[in-house]
Amino acid sequence: MLKTLRGGKEPTKGSKYSAAIDLYAQDDFIMEVGETRIIPLGVCICKDEIYKYLSVNSFFDTEEKTTKILNDFMSCHYLQLEPRSSIRAKGIISCTGIIDIDYKDEIKIILHNFSGEQFIINMHDKIAQIMLQKHKTWILGIETEDERVGGFGSSGK
Repeated sequence: MLKTLRGGKEPTKGSKYSAAIDLYAQDDFIMEVGETRIIPLGVCICKDEIYKYLSVNSFFDTEEKTTKILNDFMSCHYLQLEPRSSIRAKGIISCTGIIDIDYKDEIKIILHNFSGEQFIINMHDKIAQIMLQKHKTWILGIETEDERVGGFGSSGK
């Protein structure tokens, strides 16, 4: 479901029963005290990989039925992005990041340095974790057929 971008580090899973997948900084960053930065993570959502996984793991024999399953999946899932607890313990925080499943650009995390000192992030440092979540937003009865046309923060424009 996640595609590693050029220069990015392949996502990993910390242990057999980890709930989230670990993501890595795409570049080097220095965060001054009180600074907020948007850190690219070198991965994006790959709809083709989702489709491939669903078609291999479904019992449906036609592309039409598999496409329906893909649409159903896309309509009730999102990714939740969090900083790793080890950097939270150092005073680096982020609000929960909700990434719509149709977001096509590079996944990024917004971090803020609340610590009392400069915080250095090196390229390929493990800084974030992401997990697939299911939602029931459809139950609110608000619908649209609009397709996503932009990247980071675009659905609020």
